Amino acid sequence: WIRQDWGVACGRENLNRFGGVPTFIQQPDYPDCVSCGDPMQFLVQFERGIACVDGFDLVGEGVLFAFLCTACRITGWMRQQT
Repeated sequence: WIRQDWGVACGRENLNRFGGVPTFIQQPDYPDCVSCGDPMQFLVQFERGIACVDGFDLVGEGVLFAFLCTACRITGWMRQQT
């Protein structure tokens, strides 16, 4: 796994990720679990342009991130955009 810079990659590389290191658009932001308070682990990120069956763009603008607390089995989602 390597860290990818969003500014350098934007428009030229695939920013979808499963595991590894997230590609944050802004400052790194790892949410805390709402149950235990521990930092959540990065799970997956999706770049804009992922269309659902009805044509709705899953992400909208920017990148959608999912995080996981394995102890509590809780996920957290956030989006960053320019």
